[in-house]
Amino acid sequence: MLQYLISVTRDDFGENPYAGFAGLGLLQYVIEADYFDIALELVKKYPDLARLNPPDDYSALENITRKKSVFCSERRFNFWERFIASCVPVDKTLRFQLTNGCDMESMAQNSQAAVFQSLHAMLWKFVGQLGVSTETILRPQFTKGCDIESMARNSQTVFQSLQAMLLKFVDGLGAIKSIKEKTLLKQQALELVKCLCKEIELLSFMEAKDIYFDAIMVAAQLGIHEVVEEIVGTFPSAIYCLTPGSNQYIFHVAVENRSEHVYNLIYQMSDHKHLYSDLQDSNGNNLLHLAGKLAPAHKLNEISGAALQMQHEIQWYKRTAELCREISKDGFHRGAQNLERRRREMDEDTSNSCTIAAALIATVMFAAAITVPGGNESSNGFPIFSGNSAFIVFAISDAVSLFTSATSLLMFLAILTSRYAEEDFLYVLPKRLIIGLGTLFLSITFMMAAFSATLYLVLGRKESWVLIPVGVLACLPVTSFVLLQFPLLVDLGIFNLWPWHFRETK
Repeated sequence: MLQYLISVTRDDFGENPYAGFAGLGLLQYVIEADYFDIALELVKKYPDLARLNPPDDYSALENITRKKSVFCSERRFNFWERFIASCVPVDKTLRFQLTNGCDMESMAQNSQAAVFQSLHAMLWKFVGQLGVSTETILRPQFTKGCDIESMARNSQTVFQSLQAMLLKFVDGLGAIKSIKEKTLLKQQALELVKCLCKEIELLSFMEAKDIYFDAIMVAAQLGIHEVVEEIVGTFPSAIYCLTPGSNQYIFHVAVENRSEHVYNLIYQMSDHKHLYSDLQDSNGNNLLHLAGKLAPAHKLNEISGAALQMQHEIQWYKRTAELCREISKDGFHRGAQNLERRRREMDEDTSNSCTIAAALIATVMFAAAITVPGGNESSNGFPIFSGNSAFIVFAISDAVSLFTSATSLLMFLAILTSRYAEEDFLYVLPKRLIIGLGTLFLSITFMMAAFSATLYLVLGRKESWVLIPVGVLACLPVTSFVLLQFPLLVDLGIFNLWPWHFRETK
């Protein structure tokens, strides 16, 4: 409906609805509704809208910059969502062209053709990942009297049918559709930012600065490095912008708001980054003082658990200290004192709970190893079921569960007796927690395997139907642990084994 109304609304009859602040208001509403392709066509047709800076409202560039959910949507993708986003092609063609009297039927046909082309590209990309040569697939098989024209027509018909089937299948997958929509929205938003910067560049220095200054500061605060990169690429002097109230540069804003992507970008782009270490804001704080303060609440809430939050803060302080000439650990301790107390309480509570669980599992598994199912033979003392394959499964599972639970118990005891020093929070405690939770998960899994093998030895031959509910119920403890504790274990592993902070931004 919006596409149709904009396409049929004339700008050469009476007052132009696309001119001045009225047109800017329309552009703002379109951006707020996430119709970035329509907004891009509006800016291309009416470039003056990009150069308007209302005194009591946001400019178009600042408005699109505040769409954090659009620019940062891909960062929330998990491993499989990133894989799907890299494999599924996204049609970068705009959804419609802003021309008066547009043909809606031809627009639909062009859209369908674009979808078919995307599916065709996705199909051949998938074939290429399988390692199959395209020459092998496309090599014609010639036979006597074959009609090449007919073969071509038939193959084209078959391919169109496959395209239609694949289109229906992909449209039915809500997850893929959602990933494509998020990726497309981000690409369209970046195109809009580029177009706005290109139009703002035509203004004078001061007029352009009045527009992009607020936008780049908002982008640095929200951690949208794509917008910062585009603005600095168009206006190189923007990297030295200084906030009038707090006298902070973009570097200071990025450190204070823990915007690691913006920090990495400016760190690599600026040849004078070491000059920022001595600069102070209006409150007398330099970069190291800002890194020593506690991160904003919304940034801490993005990280699960006080353990990772504390580690994240220490990583920020260490990274900033490399840039500064002096290291003041007192500033960090004052800022993170409350977080350190929460981290210690969390580690102690987790260790106490897991220590009890690991001790119980070790006790049960040790008792089960002594009193084997079925008992022992009176003549030689060998287990009665020693020749059964299920008994071997029981023995191996019992031994692995006993050893892993003992290891988990030792790790959590080591956490409880730790010094809780700064280096312990950064390296030692996270690794001990990873080993403790991982071995506890393995001990629970093999404990249920040993229990299931015991029931099979006792009841499997006569009451085989009992194995079905037993197998289902045995998965409940493992599933509960995965749902409750495994996300924390995964986050700990990612933060320590493959840290995503302070990686180079390409």
